[in-house]
Amino acid sequence: MNEERPKFQPNPAFVDLLARNFSRLLLLFIWLSVWFMYKHLPEIVPTHFNLKGEVDGYGSKYTLLLLPALTSVLHLVFSVLLKYPEKFNYPVKITPANAQLQYLLATRLLRWLNVAILIVFNSLLWLIYYSAVKAEAVHGLLIAVVLIVLTFVPLAIYFIASFRKK
Repeated sequence: MNEERPKFQPNPAFVDLLARNFSRLLLLFIWLSVWFMYKHLPEIVPTHFNLKGEVDGYGSKYTLLLLPALTSVLHLVFSVLLKYPEKFNYPVKITPANAQLQYLLATRLLRWLNVAILIVFNSLLWLIYYSAVKAEAVHGLLIAVVLIVLTFVPLAIYFIASFRKK
């Protein structure tokens, strides 16, 4: 890719600001959740679940700290990536005529994928907590479907919008 693309930041719309602020709230929520949960958890907690929602892996409750740490790193990576939309891969050729729209769509996709990832990690955290405290299986298939939808719906919307002719 040696083509020279325009370098600018698209003006975020309300939906973009909503995604940005919602992701910040979710990140705060995951840290507060771990702080709340940690003292109530046994030393050994579930760390892996099959599609039936049954626990098939255990670990130390310290592993719970990995979830907010990882989400914080991912949130930071997304924040840095959003500053360079001209470096992204696009499904269409970027021209001065379509750059504004394509950059806006791509940055919007990243913001909403960030929200989806944070929802997934928050859900996983609460799933671990519930399973450790209640020792009951959860509906794993339902959770898997929700996770797939959270990932693929923003991608589908992005690709449809990217190829739409204006």
